[in-house]
Amino acid sequence: MKKYLVFFLLVFLLFLHKNLFFKPSIKNDQFSTILKEIKNKKYKYAIFDISCSFWEKSVNDLLSSYYDKEKKSFSFWKKISYSCTLAKLGVSFLFGTLDTKKAFLDFLSYFKGTKEQELKNACRKVWEEDCKNYIFVKAKKFFEACKNNGVVTILTDVCMRELYTGFCKEYSFDYLCTSNIEMRDGCITGNLIGEPCSGKGKYHLVKDLIKKKFGGSLKDAIFFANSYNDICLLEKVERPVVVNPISRKLKKIAKKRGWPILKFKELVKN
Repeated sequence: MKKYLVFFLLVFLLFLHKNLFFKPSIKNDQFSTILKEIKNKKYKYAIFDISCSFWEKSVNDLLSSYYDKEKKSFSFWKKISYSCTLAKLGVSFLFGTLDTKKAFLDFLSYFKGTKEQELKNACRKVWEEDCKNYIFVKAKKFFEACKNNGVVTILTDVCMRELYTGFCKEYSFDYLCTSNIEMRDGCITGNLIGEPCSGKGKYHLVKDLIKKKFGGSLKDAIFFANSYNDICLLEKVERPVVVNPISRKLKKIAKKRGWPILKFKELVKN
């Protein structure tokens, strides 16, 4: 009896040892596979969502950071109102009920009349103080592999274009698809030009860019994204890759369709 107990104890310990310390990482295997595909020039276009998948910061983090650079001109009650608006935006995003255009217009209403140069200065500070040191190592490796192998790189994210100026000086994307805010007489009007770069709006921006600029197709593209709003674009590309997903909806769909789900944590050391 003791022999059997010892035997089963040894088997159990071996199982724990193998699974806790030597379990192969499926995510790492997926990362290596995708990196190899890029180096083998399997894709002509690489589409990168930025928030939470290229850098650690979320859209909410960016808007909070931008507010921190501008809040000196806000009254007490305006600060409270803006904080509530951001909280509401974050909750609706998590629960999949976010109306992106309404949320963007609500955000812009607080900065109506801000001068264009003030906008640019604040966005530069957001990059330098709150984003520059939060780039994911693996995202950078994917990007560098694309640049080194002639893959057209496309940045696509929901925030205003000015927030990515500093980022794009270090990471030279070939094309940008972002939301664009309307200016009049050098000041923010509180409106958008066209639709925000999210959901179907993002899908059409990227699709039209590839078709009109290159006569190409999304079937030659790989797309890295983390938001449920990106499902319509993820469904159309040749290689959909889900990075750091937040919503259960996206995780569920990714697992059901066999899309890779990668978890990025390590940050680039500067």
